Amino acid sequence: IQELLFKSSSLDQADGIARYIQDGILTPTGPFKTHTTDHPNDFEEIYQMQVSNGAQLGTWRYFDSLYIDDTWHHVVLCSGANWDDCTNREIQIPTSWTDTSVSVQVSTGALDLNCDTYLYVVNANNEVNYKGFKVVTGNSNCSL
Repeated sequence: IQELLFKSSSLDQADGIARYIQDGILTPTGPFKTHTTDHPNDFEEIYQMQVSNGAQLGTWRYFDSLYIDDTWHHVVLCSGANWDDCTNREIQIPTSWTDTSVSVQVSTGALDLNCDTYLYVVNANNEVNYKGFKVVTGNSNCSL
């Protein structure tokens, strides 16, 4: 599972964010300058692709689910009881969101619902509850 989190920078400031996460592991990143006086506009397109050892002619890359949102808000299900243990994240698409309530369209994806499953909520500041809310009680000895 690949996640790309992006926030444009302020004008002429290196305060933009680009985070690439694969199977719950964050790649090292730093602040970026994405808006300058010479190029002040937002991006109009987004591309996501990761190819190891180069792309071969005639090959294709398929995505079975691609979710793009213009906020940091999102909900995640995984079998890890703590956020750092969530290497098998399944992002849930919100159907409604308020300060006191979140509804999602549940998609279990590759999660095994015979295993304990936890819910995480990421807020507008990209902050997440470290300890998950258990939503499915199953086998607690499943591999993460």
